[in-house]
Order: sequence, then C-alpha cells, then structure tokens
Amino acid sequence: MRALPLLGAVEEPELNVRDALELYFDKLAVDDLRRKSEAQAAKWRLPKQRAIENFISLCGNLRMNQIDRSHGRAFYEWWGERLNPSDNSKAMRPNSANRDLGNMRKLFREYWTYEGQESRENPFRNLRFSDEGVETRPAFSNEWVREKILKPGVFDGLNEQAKLIVYALIETGSHTSQDYLAGKTRVVCNPKGYGPSGNYTTYENRDFDAAKVVIV
Repeated sequence: MRALPLLGAVEEPELNVRDALELYFDKLAVDDLRRKSEAQAAKWRLPKQRAIENFISLCGNLRMNQIDRSHGRAFYEWWGERLNPSDNSKAMRPNSANRDLGNMRKLFREYWTYEGQESRENPFRNLRFSDEGVETRPAFSNEWVREKILKPGVFDGLNEQAKLIVYALIETGSHTSQDYLAGKTRVVCNPKGYGPSGNYTTYENRDFDAAKVVIV
C-alpha cells in the first residue's frame, strides 16, 4: 500500500482489470512461468486472457477496487446463459465457464494478497457450475483400434519415427510417465494430463516435468 503522509490516509490501488493481469504475469506468477518455454508460456496465458476479456466485455475494464459481488454474479449468470441458452444455440461446457470463473477468482485473490489485503472478500468465491452429468467421450474399442489403426499397411505413408510415435501412444495410452525399451526402441512418455485448473489443483500426472517437453 502507498501512504499519503500529509493526510495520514491510505491510497487505494487503482489498477484496472487488464493492468492487474499484466502485473500478475510480470510479478505474481513467476513460479508458474519460470520453467516454461516461450511457446508454453503463451499457451498458459491464453485462458487467463480470455477470462479477463470476457469479464471486460460484460462489466467493463473496472478498477480492481470497484469489483464486488454484483459483478461476480453477473459473470456467473452470463456464463449460465451460455451453458443453457434460451435461443436453442449450442450449449457450452461447464469446464469453460469454471475455468473463466476460476481465473477471475485467482486474479482477484493474488492481486489483493500482493497489495496486503488478503482478507478482502472475493467476489467470485464459491461460484462454479457442476460438471455432473456432462457427457464424456467414449473410449475407442479394442476392435476399432485393431481394425483401423493397427491394420497392416495403414501407416505405409509415414516415416519410421512417426510410426513409432503412434504405436507408443497406443501401447502406453500416455497417461503416466514412462521410460522403457520396446525391442531396440526407447519409449519415453511425459504426459501432462489435465490441470492445474477446474477440479485439478496440480497436474493430473504428478510425475509430469514441464522442463522436459519437446515443442514440435
């Protein structure tokens, strides 16, 4: 906080939402960004930027000290209309809404903690949509994999390296970190999975190493 010595008063921070996000990227998210490549960092920033721009399109580029529960409710209701549209348009999924709400909630919390006001009530607290009943994508059947992907000759147009990548994905499922030999070929898997977002507070695969990612 910045004190006004002549008046003995405390000056409220006046950063708007967009500027607060830049502060978050530059100073508050160092631990999240320090092991990411430039491409990974850009991808990591995208959902945060999307949440901020969605909020601004609805409520305006408010100063952080102007945001209250009414804005949190408005953003929640705005997303609710997109999950259950009244005009028969395609409904969006709860995880998109929860990601936006979560990113706004985190920005508000981190910003005011940085300003020394960690007890400030978060306007986005406890606002999230249930993902129960959301349809999941069915897994491929063994028969489909054998008849379509492992059918002799289906990968004849690929080079050997590309074939090995496909076969490694099929053989391991790439759900967990693995390092082993298949014949004379070393297979290394470092999948991230979901998170940290939504119901995941960390990487779904706790052995994922962000420093060991190959950008293709």
